[in-house]
Amino acid sequence: MVKDVIIGINESGADVPESPDPGISELFLDTYVLALYGGVITMHNLSLELYLSVGEYLNEALRRGFVDFDDIHNIELFEALRANVWHFSAAKQYQQNRTILQSFVAPLEEISFEEFKPVADQILANYNQNWLRTEWNTAMAESQAAREWNNLINDDQVEMIEYQTQEDGRVRHEHAMLNGAIYPKGHSFWNSYFPPNGFNCRCFTVSHDNEAKQKTIKNPPEFGTPEMPKVFDTNPAKDRIIFPNSHPYFRVAQGDKVFREANYGLPII
Repeated sequence: MVKDVIIGINESGADVPESPDPGISELFLDTYVLALYGGVITMHNLSLELYLSVGEYLNEALRRGFVDFDDIHNIELFEALRANVWHFSAAKQYQQNRTILQSFVAPLEEISFEEFKPVADQILANYNQNWLRTEWNTAMAESQAAREWNNLINDDQVEMIEYQTQEDGRVRHEHAMLNGAIYPKGHSFWNSYFPPNGFNCRCFTVSHDNEAKQKTIKNPPEFGTPEMPKVFDTNPAKDRIIFPNSHPYFRVAQGDKVFREANYGLPII
């Protein structure tokens, strides 16, 4: 029996790097709150400045993860991912404004600024600092995964792919269930389970030649749990997206679907 030959290992096994400061100042957010309260910024009149700041921040994560721009197929894939990230940046601001404005039962004109500001401040801090940093890590990891998949699928030496975890105490239970799974690179398993499979996931893959034996997972974990969020039920290279339509940011109010398709009134960059 010929011993399996390991062709390569991807880079997703490293610890998730600390995301950089988004650089959205408190002064800007204070001004943003005033504009929201005054009706200058609304769900349907978004801030171009915030859109550009968030979009460039996430696109930098995309670029750092993707790295390889030598192949025309990689460039085409990157452009598709880039378009998705900009659309996500617009959706994020729409959802942020919607959350703030719907946080009050009474009409806004009946709410004092002193009541409005602390609520808006907390939501803005989540969207533009806490959650945005996690989204940076997601964009970087998914971008890296997309580039790696593109390279694997075009490598004639690679026939089989193995799912691996870090095998330490930080591994999520549902990710551990996938550890050691081996499937052909053309198998539908990889439509969903090519890592990352959760926020700040450290799982990775090892590629093998055709001597490796398939090892199936009888009951792979389902997506839709905190450990396996639905938004990771994707293969970023195959689907050509970082953030899928199932992401909560893309859920719009009734009557706003056309607005969403028009990129929320913001330019497509």
